[in-house]
Amino acid sequence: MKKKTAIMIGLVLVVGLLAGMILPALPPASNCGGNSYALNACKHYVVTARMAVEDGKFDVSEFGEAEKSEVAKLAKNHWIGGKDFLVRPNFASTNTSRTVVIVCEKSFDNVPQPTLWNFYRKNPAHAIGYSDGSTGLISPAEFAALDLTGFVSLSNLATNNSAETVQP
Repeated sequence: MKKKTAIMIGLVLVVGLLAGMILPALPPASNCGGNSYALNACKHYVVTARMAVEDGKFDVSEFGEAEKSEVAKLAKNHWIGGKDFLVRPNFASTNTSRTVVIVCEKSFDNVPQPTLWNFYRKNPAHAIGYSDGSTGLISPAEFAALDLTGFVSLSNLATNNSAETVQP
């Protein structure tokens, strides 16, 4: 009886050891959603806003219904789990200033993707887009420090002509 128990424990340990060595070598899970999508959505919005700039100024109220609907779809995508983006409804577009134009309200930790090489360390971050056309990631602490006075919910753009502003 003791011999059978010892063999069973040995087999469980061997299978566990093999699984621990083989599983990390398998292809990683998809990196499609979360910050991968949020960064893409921020870039899409920034590019759309920069194309709508007239005389160096952008105003979301000048978007047509089709444009509003198009950018509002960015916030209703399943890749971000029902979360939204906050956008600045108007800004001056200059190549010298870098103003926050859009930011994802939820932090995701899939970019950079946790792997064996970084000890599966996750780095939560919010996707953000700037008036100069660039995008990036900021930490939750940097997000908390942002002044979001006057920002509006991106998902409300298509349904609300006078989108509600976010109060910090």
